[in-house]
Amino acid sequence: MDELKALMIQTLEANGILGQLRAQIRCSVFKIIDNQDEMENPRTRAKSALHWENPRARECLSVNTGLLLAELIREYLDFYKLDYSKQIFVPETNLTSKQESSKEELVDQSGLKAEEVSDRKPLLL
Repeated sequence: MDELKALMIQTLEANGILGQLRAQIRCSVFKIIDNQDEMENPRTRAKSALHWENPRARECLSVNTGLLLAELIREYLDFYKLDYSKQIFVPETNLTSKQESSKEELVDQSGLKAEEVSDRKPLLL
């Protein structure tokens, strides 16, 4: 039985399924923590114990270069379809309050030249 269990784990890891499941679990846990912000105690109006705040990320986004970098990372995650990572990155960096910039806007803001931009790679590369 232990051999079958080890073979299953090895096969799931080799196919990337186990990594995907781990990412889904991390994403779900983070969503639960993030959603606690919306669930306040009506009597005390205090935030729950799971309230998530990232003041350093909020501080970073208040500077144009910090916001641009976060948007470039989001574009990178989109390009490689790292959806679970993006679902964690966006709320954790407080990007949910910012409208997503288009690729053209990011090119303009970053100062990239048109010949440096390709549909075959994200802007960070």
